[in-house]
Amino acid sequence: FREYNLKALRMFLEGLRERGLQVVSLSTLHREAHRRVEAPVSEPIEESLAASASSWSVNSLVGEARLTAWRTEFHKACWTAVNTVGTRSVLGSVFPGSLCFYDPAQHPGVKGLLALTLDDAPCSRRDGDFAMVVEIRELLREYEAQATFFCCTDYVAGHEEAMHDLLRDGHEVANHCP
Repeated sequence: FREYNLKALRMFLEGLRERGLQVVSLSTLHREAHRRVEAPVSEPIEESLAASASSWSVNSLVGEARLTAWRTEFHKACWTAVNTVGTRSVLGSVFPGSLCFYDPAQHPGVKGLLALTLDDAPCSRRDGDFAMVVEIRELLREYEAQATFFCCTDYVAGHEEAMHDLLRDGHEVANHCP
């Protein structure tokens, strides 16, 4: 079981590296999604108006904000319809504002980034022999990857040093269970 999980994580991280993707924590992805990207220097207003008059689109007639809102709501409706068939259908109803990804077209700061989350860290049992924090830390370090570790707070006792090590390595820790 241990070897299988570590091999799967190694293959996953290797595949991301081959694709040129940087593995980051959720907070980093969120911060980069909302980072301001400098706009290109605009041309004089007269030239801009003349050019845009010849290329009116739904975007220019409806407005960027309204079109973006419509696209978002349409995406949510489609995602809800697809999820109704699947096992995660309840989550969309409970958390309607959930976000599964940032569109790089709307959030250029996320281009090339992938947030990695690990559930049930450091372990989903009190027995420390099942924890794989040391091995996972080594793999993440090898691939220069950061992650968000979601903890089962009932099982953190006895793993405090491992949790501190994760934080010292620059990973983040989040609460998985109330």
